[in-house]
Amino acid sequence: MVTQNNLSLSGLFHLMKRAKLAGHRLSDVVQVVQYALSKLSGRELFAYLVALLAKRTDFAYVARQRTEEVLAAREAAQNEAARLSRVAELVTALRGVSVVRDDGTALSVDEVSVLVIRRDGTSSSATHQRALDSLEEIARLVGEAAERDATGSAEPQPQMSEPRPSPRVFSRALDTARAILGMRTRRSTATG
Repeated sequence: MVTQNNLSLSGLFHLMKRAKLAGHRLSDVVQVVQYALSKLSGRELFAYLVALLAKRTDFAYVARQRTEEVLAAREAAQNEAARLSRVAELVTALRGVSVVRDDGTALSVDEVSVLVIRRDGTSSSATHQRALDSLEEIARLVGEAAERDATGSAEPQPQMSEPRPSPRVFSRALDTARAILGMRTRRSTATG
């Protein structure tokens, strides 16, 4: 404050004394109103801080809250960065890999998403960033299969093959394509 805001050294010591008498620390007050201090200098800054010190605000509590918010935001950003790093690592290792669970559900990793094709022919997909759990499961299944191959175990293992949609999926897709092209579908010719 002395160098940036042209506050005299004696003014700074006077503010520190006033803060102590009011039961505050000047550093807590400055931390809480830091955004407003950059525009003030000299006497204006001194008067503003004197007015703040006269208030019954718990500046230490407010400063702690802000510090905790900043630390929580920083931790959340670090966690998100670690999650995205893990996603990128798994995608690099698993791109092009397809596995089939014991229940017949096929999981496949392509360039932009994780595709899930269920045994009944329904499917869903999610971008890599939203499919960390599925990527972890695929990595686990691939690891288990590699471990069984290495030990020669006769336990059942997930099938490492391209997922194949059921004939119903193809039939629906073909009917949709015919409808778009204005052609009659097998079902409409049979009923009409």
